[in-house]
Amino acid sequence: ELESYVKQIRSLVPPTSELVKSAYGNSCTIDLGSGPFSSHEEFHRLLRMGEDPEDWRNEIYKVVRQESHTRRYLSKFSHVDLVLRNVLVHKGRISAIIDRGCAGVQDMVVADIFYIP
Repeated sequence: ELESYVKQIRSLVPPTSELVKSAYGNSCTIDLGSGPFSSHEEFHRLLRMGEDPEDWRNEIYKVVRQESHTRRYLSKFSHVDLVLRNVLVHKGRISAIIDRGCAGVQDMVVADIFYIP
């Protein structure tokens, strides 16, 4: 049932292919700060805290850079904070998905990075 809801959310088409913003049209609230962003490049610059990816020395950052900062992909709607406390269940069925503070149009690589099962 939850998989169906996630597929429905991700099937929504954002206004532009590189848009990154909250569901409310303002900044994304993933504890990093700013936005909305007009491109993935702008959003990734914030995630890198202004650092140039070529200057990163840490192996984790190299992997992140290779996986998300150097390729192009589409943004999709995502909840981003889809954890058990945000899924309400009544009589064995999902009755609501709450806490949309992190929800919005995200690039899916970053949305998956911030997913906490």
